[in-house]
Amino acid sequence: MDDLVETMSNQLDIHVPGVRYVGIYGIGGCGKTTLAKIMFNQLSACFDACSFLADVRESSKRGLLYLQKKLVSNLRARHSSDISDVDDGIKTLKDICKSKKVLIVLDDVDKREQIESLAGSFSWFSSGSRIIVTTRDVRVLTVVQEELDGDTPVNTKMSTLEMKGLDSEQALQLFSTFAFKTDQPPADYLDLSKEVISVTGQLPLALEIIGSQLFDKRKVEWEEKLSTLTKIPHQNIQRKLMISYEDLEYRTKQIFLDIACLPVNLKKANAIPMWRSYGLHPEVGIKDLISMSLIKIVDEDKIWMHDLLRELGKEIACMENFIDIRKRSRLWILEEAFGILKRKEVGDNLAVLDLSNCKRLYRTPDLSRYSTLERLILKDCCSLCQLDCSIGKLKRLKHLNLNGCRSLRGLPGEIGSAEALEEIFLEGSHNSFTLLPESVMSSALRTVPDLSGLNNLTDLLLLGYIQGYQFSQLSQSAESMNPSRWMRNEWTVKRRIGQIINLPKLENLVLQLSNVTSLPVEIGASQVLKFLVVGGPQLRHIPQLPSSLSTLVFWCLKLNGKQPCLSNLKKLTSLGFLECSIGEDGLECLGVGELEQLETLSIYCDTTDLTGLQLPPNLQKLYVVDCAYVRRLPDLSHLKNLKLLKLQNCKQLAEIPGLGELEPLPKISIVSCDSLANQEIRSNMPEETL
Repeated sequence: MDDLVETMSNQLDIHVPGVRYVGIYGIGGCGKTTLAKIMFNQLSACFDACSFLADVRESSKRGLLYLQKKLVSNLRARHSSDISDVDDGIKTLKDICKSKKVLIVLDDVDKREQIESLAGSFSWFSSGSRIIVTTRDVRVLTVVQEELDGDTPVNTKMSTLEMKGLDSEQALQLFSTFAFKTDQPPADYLDLSKEVISVTGQLPLALEIIGSQLFDKRKVEWEEKLSTLTKIPHQNIQRKLMISYEDLEYRTKQIFLDIACLPVNLKKANAIPMWRSYGLHPEVGIKDLISMSLIKIVDEDKIWMHDLLRELGKEIACMENFIDIRKRSRLWILEEAFGILKRKEVGDNLAVLDLSNCKRLYRTPDLSRYSTLERLILKDCCSLCQLDCSIGKLKRLKHLNLNGCRSLRGLPGEIGSAEALEEIFLEGSHNSFTLLPESVMSSALRTVPDLSGLNNLTDLLLLGYIQGYQFSQLSQSAESMNPSRWMRNEWTVKRRIGQIINLPKLENLVLQLSNVTSLPVEIGASQVLKFLVVGGPQLRHIPQLPSSLSTLVFWCLKLNGKQPCLSNLKKLTSLGFLECSIGEDGLECLGVGELEQLETLSIYCDTTDLTGLQLPPNLQKLYVVDCAYVRRLPDLSHLKNLKLLKLQNCKQLAEIPGLGELEPLPKISIVSCDSLANQEIRSNMPEETL
């Protein structure tokens, strides 16, 4: 491999100006991708922007636009969802590459149009750019060579490198690395090793997989494996690899087939919960597949499988029923899968449905039959306008991916009946959203969608848990609210709040959070937020809040002297404390007395002392409820506009200073305040105030 790296370095020659293409070609499994990856890792720091597009042949089944978006995203130019079609993608790539020196690798290309839409011309690129293409078919490289034969810029160059099987010495060294974890085999295994290498055709992929399989095995097992390999024709590498598959445990075979049939770039973090729900023991299975060199974990926790192994897995899946595709466990060809869905011919065990990049999907089909469905992936279905209401009948649905569905107008109200739903992904699906349905209150939901693009969203309610209060109990102002977004369960959303608070039309926000200890300072930057409820048992620090607020409720908080002063909230008319634990000086330090526009104050709290609380002069309604240990209220004598005083379940309350000085007396409601029962103040109240 060192010789090949040196040859590639000379062909790329990154120190000279101009644009260069290098095409690496050879049979599957000969090391093309490995060489391209080595060069990419060595050289990427020398360029302004880089992209390694792996498995182009496989990924292109999702459309050339998908590949263009991925390339644009890697080159960090603009959000890839802005690209509308392939021509727009070409224009965007030209704009990017003209201003940057780029390194691009197109791995496993099998069609000319893939190069044409991703790196179609020398003229796209600024001087110093380098493009590497790997392919099994050298003929696809002619698209570049044809341009080179015409009128091309100075210093442009196209070169090719054929990858052949390793020579005997290189093959022995590579095989030994996996079979013995050393550069050379032990003397008593030398002859056996050479025989195994001979029957593999000295292909790197086969040497790696079979070597890994023989690691730490006895000689008798080596001899059995060699006997099996010898019976397979020399050129049939796939059948040789089949031996490794057959040695897998049943559960690990299922994981192998899933990886082979699911789209490339599958993330381990997304796949493990799915496999775990099927009882497949994914941690063990992935470890076994890695140890046998059948998969690798690469950038950003992605599961990588060689294209030859993918072909093997798909062939195995096809053989489950070669004629009737309805009876196969896995479908990956888009037209076949969607046709079966439309005809409602899918079997009863469908668990994952991936319709990503269905350009002509305008509305999802009736899904009510597929009661076992757990994951529905509609990513980049750019024409999708509507989800069928039958989604509410998917009682096992856990994962819904709507990223990039930019035509989607909203979610159906029935989605709230999908009671197992844990994750909703909405990135890039926001242009016409004005609301999320009130029914989205699945008790299993644990992931807050990326809402940063919902620019028309006006109300959002994110609940961690509810301790029995109805929304109407927040205050008179709260009673008039009808928030249209319910997402209910425990989650950590601090990383999303910075996005949420910057939504340009968001006026009403409820954050009842679990496992969050502080809010980001960005929350104070909003200029449109009017209604805010914030709380959580672990929340200890709240930064300065937006001055645009008219209603503020603290809910299930532990308040102390470290909380922010509220004196900047000049527009605040309603303030509530619900189920808060209030320590010494907890209310005094909030600056409530400076809130000149405050009309309603609600205190539903566990507190022992309110005497230090300064009440603002324009207060009209005061609620003191469930304050079991409060003995004395603050002085009310200056509250000339007070119209309502409600006291309830304040068992030890015995004194209300200044009430007698108010003219006229406000309406007063006293319920279950036993210590006030025999007080003269109660007997002297006019009957109409009670």
